Amino acid sequence: MDLQQRFSDLSEKLIDKVVDWVNGFVRMLPNLLLAVAVLLLSWAVARVVCNFIDRQLERHSRQYQLRHFIVRVVRLGVITGGCVVALGILNLDKTVTSILAGVGIVGLALGFAFQDIAANFMAGILMIFRKPFQTGDLVESSDFFGRIEKINLRDTVGRTPQGLLVIIPNRLLIDNLLTNYNGNEHRRVDLACGVAYGDDLEKAEKIAIEAVEGIGADLRTTCGTVLRGIRR
Repeated sequence: MDLQQRFSDLSEKLIDKVVDWVNGFVRMLPNLLLAVAVLLLSWAVARVVCNFIDRQLERHSRQYQLRHFIVRVVRLGVITGGCVVALGILNLDKTVTSILAGVGIVGLALGFAFQDIAANFMAGILMIFRKPFQTGDLVESSDFFGRIEKINLRDTVGRTPQGLLVIIPNRLLIDNLLTNYNGNEHRRVDLACGVAYGDDLEKAEKIAIEAVEGIGADLRTTCGTVLRGIRR
């Protein structure tokens, strides 16, 4: 008899619990539908906004990597805002706070673990804005000398005169000395020409100018200015 009574009490408690769950679900159903609608609306808004931003950026910048990064950040921000609003509708504000705290802790840990990757990523963004070189430029930095073939957000691909493909972290290009041989259309080439102390300087100047007679007028003027400096 006791066993039957216990089973009956347990069944009643179980039924009451299920009924409470069903009633709670029915009460939360409007909020649940509204939360789902907010999520769908945030996804649609994110798509429209990202398409608009991508078209605007395409008009002003040819950097696909930067455009793709900005679009992804905007999409993530809009969808995250929609998720926060949806959780607030479901009265899960404490859950939102806990999630944000957990994301902050995880982000801090990942920041320390992948600080080199983050540094290269930020250096790539800085390079896109500063534009120290373009694809096809001949550059020299640290142990690399060659032409730039591709610029990514985290690394830059270059090729040496020997045909070797080199992948350079962007942080090294920002932190170290960089020489861009294509950065200026006009460059001066210094040629060391020794003249003995006993030689006639005017004759040496005349011979040097005659040697460049077949070159353009601008270069002849420059050479004349440099050669006249010998007499000073």
